Amino acid sequence: MLKKSLPQALTVHGAVLNINRGNPLGYEIVADSWPDFKAIIARPCKEVASDDLDMYANAYAGFYHNLDVYRDLVLDRNAVNWTQSCRIQGSQDGIYEVSREAAAIKRVPFSPTSFITYLHPNPNQMPEYRVDPGFVLSTMNSSQVDLLNETWPYGGNERSRRYLANILQNFPTMCLLDAQGQPVSWSIMDTFGAHGHSYTLPSFRGKGYSTVVRKALAIKTHAAGYPAYGHVAHDNLLMQKLQERACWSLRIKRGLSSYAGSVLFFQAAASGGDAKEEPPSGTCAPSLISDSWQVHGAVLNINRGNPLGYEIVVDSWPDFKAILARPRKEVASDDLDIFANAYAGFYHDLDVYRDLVLDRNAVNWTQSCRIQGNQDGIYEVSREAAAIKRVPFSPTSFITYLHPDPKKMPEYRVDPGFMLSTLNSSHVDLLNETWPYGGTKQSRRYLANMVRCFPTTCLLDVQGQPVSWSIMDTFGALGHGYTLPSFRGKGYSTVVAKALAIKTHAAGYPTYGHVAHDNLIMQKLILRMGYQKLPDLFQVCIHSEV
Repeated sequence: MLKKSLPQALTVHGAVLNINRGNPLGYEIVADSWPDFKAIIARPCKEVASDDLDMYANAYAGFYHNLDVYRDLVLDRNAVNWTQSCRIQGSQDGIYEVSREAAAIKRVPFSPTSFITYLHPNPNQMPEYRVDPGFVLSTMNSSQVDLLNETWPYGGNERSRRYLANILQNFPTMCLLDAQGQPVSWSIMDTFGAHGHSYTLPSFRGKGYSTVVRKALAIKTHAAGYPAYGHVAHDNLLMQKLQERACWSLRIKRGLSSYAGSVLFFQAAASGGDAKEEPPSGTCAPSLISDSWQVHGAVLNINRGNPLGYEIVVDSWPDFKAILARPRKEVASDDLDIFANAYAGFYHDLDVYRDLVLDRNAVNWTQSCRIQGNQDGIYEVSREAAAIKRVPFSPTSFITYLHPDPKKMPEYRVDPGFMLSTLNSSHVDLLNETWPYGGTKQSRRYLANMVRCFPTTCLLDVQGQPVSWSIMDTFGALGHGYTLPSFRGKGYSTVVAKALAIKTHAAGYPTYGHVAHDNLIMQKLILRMGYQKLPDLFQVCIHSEV
């Protein structure tokens, strides 16, 4: 029955194939009835899903003939473990709709991400490419896990490494080895039979190696009875073109709204108590994003590998009244670094937030730090705390702007030979010199982390040098925008800001940023781009003697 329901049932179908072939990851199937089911979920067995915070292992796939029956199945405590961080995915609109409803009912955070799904009917017909002499096709092994973990956009942490190690150990893989026997391009099959985790080292791109590897893997898995399919991020235009050139068929109905290949992230609940750590997934609460931009952005980054080592502290869970995003102790190792020692706050109850901020375990008052957020109480409580803790207090406020749809931003042409690109480590000194808050070793280190860990966009001139740029920060805000003086007045700032906004918005981040009160030129530019001015000021409270 599942095979007849392809491509909508691709993820569950892949899980069933893996179960029937030894079930190496310990999956099981839950259905409303059998064999004439109306809704079905593939999930990890309880003994496998032993880490409540591991969204890589706690992965579910859903499919339905009847949406109401699927809704009942998802809300059944025995079908989905709502005390864990998890992800539920599938290729039907209802996967998103029911997950959103379930998040509200179960009072768990929710963060949806969508991808474009591609299916290839006959991998043998993919294009042929020649490889350099001495290069050979091979399979990956456990010695290459660290390489995969470092290059995967969703990797970089211990749980992602464990997940990738399991994939390499249990499922088909393919890689291209250079003359020294080192992998330069690779692709692997995941838990649900999808092809993914594809990557080619930068110095070997443009030679068709990605197609060589993916064709070899697709032929291998297709011959074993697996559909040849995979998912591509909406902002990954290069991979989309590559898929289409290789004759992959597009399987998506209405772009983002169809949620083809949706992945819905949820977070584990926890018992109540005093101020404590919670590592949530997704939004803190979908209806409260307008005031919780900073914490929301921190949570999204935590869920995507947590490259800067952040954690969440709340008064209680899941019905919190106050919440702080803060760097872990091992990250906040420089007592004078206000860039690294950055906190973001949000509250439903100001008195509870006050208690949380004054709790020694929630804020390290022995360090220089900054606490920020979009509520008046952020300023008020920080001022009180400074007096009680006898630490310096320097408040600054900004105007916050939000854009509902970055694709509707104005278009500008650029000079011939200019091209959009991303920033890299060689540009950090330029950013540090031109940023109004830069010029120190701490600011340089901060900017280097931003460039390394988060999305960036820049416009390169004909010599390949950046003339305009923008980056995303620790809390998901777009900022650090700058255009070299000799290139201003041409709309380059808008070109760069639009490209970055489309990229981050497609990845699930709200498109927002902050502008100084005295920066009237940027305020006018932001409004011309279609941004909406929010009523609440963005408060930044710095506690530092430096």
